[in-house]
Amino acid sequence: MLLGPLTAALPGCAIVPVIGSAVTQQIIDAIDAKLESSVGDALAALGAPGGFESDPLVHVPLPLPFRLAQPALQAIGMAPELQALEHRINQAETVVASTAMPAYRTVIRAQQWPQDVDHLRALLTSPATALQALSGKRLDAALKPLIQDAAHATGVDRMFARIQSAAGATADIRAYRVRDLHAYLARRFIAAVQSVVARGAVRSAPGLP
Repeated sequence: MLLGPLTAALPGCAIVPVIGSAVTQQIIDAIDAKLESSVGDALAALGAPGGFESDPLVHVPLPLPFRLAQPALQAIGMAPELQALEHRINQAETVVASTAMPAYRTVIRAQQWPQDVDHLRALLTSPATALQALSGKRLDAALKPLIQDAAHATGVDRMFARIQSAAGATADIRAYRVRDLHAYLARRFIAAVQSVVARGAVRSAPGLP
């Protein structure tokens, strides 16, 4: 339960109200706990078998240069490789989801939340809004090694290199780098967690089945 207004006696003074720092900290602690719980639920769903591949809300398509070059690559018989790359990308994202909770927890606890009580109460009632407010730089840095490890372990990097070196690869594909692919996976992953947290909030809203 959140504390109401606090008071304290200052030496030689009457009892006066204390600035609500304790109340503010209680709300921040509650935001952290609720956000960790919501993110944990989202990561559990995304980290389950088919968590990305089978869910149209979060399924990750091929990066744009590969989608644009699809007709040319399919014409030289590389349709299976494109399908394999997309499949492995979604596998990699699922692997990241199964290992990402410590990274999210670290970023959540390091977040500098606003000190305005009304703003904090609004964040407490909306985990999706609180998640959106997290530091993007910290989250990118925390997820980067997980993305790299998953892309290597699931064969994303190998299939990417195979397609990139094909005779029919376009200039855009040849200019695309592994770091670009990993950045794409990170953006899609962060967006997926955001979407699933928001979907969970909608489903748990009063009056909805």
